[in-house]
Amino acid sequence: MRRRPDSAPASTAMSSCGLFVAATWVIWATFVLLFAHPAEAQTGRVPIGPKGRVIKDCEWRYRHANVTDDVLSCKKCVKDYELRFPPRRLDVVKMRQTCVKPYTPKEAAIILCNAFHRPSEKRANCIRCVEEYDLPDNATKIQVRDQPGRNGHSR
Repeated sequence: MRRRPDSAPASTAMSSCGLFVAATWVIWATFVLLFAHPAEAQTGRVPIGPKGRVIKDCEWRYRHANVTDDVLSCKKCVKDYELRFPPRRLDVVKMRQTCVKPYTPKEAAIILCNAFHRPSEKRANCIRCVEEYDLPDNATKIQVRDQPGRNGHSR
């Protein structure tokens, strides 16, 4: 097959196609960089990385309670916490311990009721028993174990 003398070589056609693709990519990247907001500024977005994981822990910690103030204060604590770069595992653990409050014994017991008893009368009885139980919110494991009347018998 002979090429006509007035036609451009195939390599020229490919380079113009590549140039078009590159120009399109540059325009798209410029648009994204100019109009994109950081993850913290976008509603519903969580930053990526250790702080993002701890923020998700904040949301998970308070998923059962309708307490938005605790979630917001936890998120603010995480965002204000200063991590060294690169963050070390122990630094992230310390941030999590500082910002995410641990479950109270009653909350932990209710979570166990939900985990072990599928929606049934047993689950309702378990939650009712935990709610009626006279246990302080800052109880230790020894106080929980020594509570009279636990499991239907006294010590």
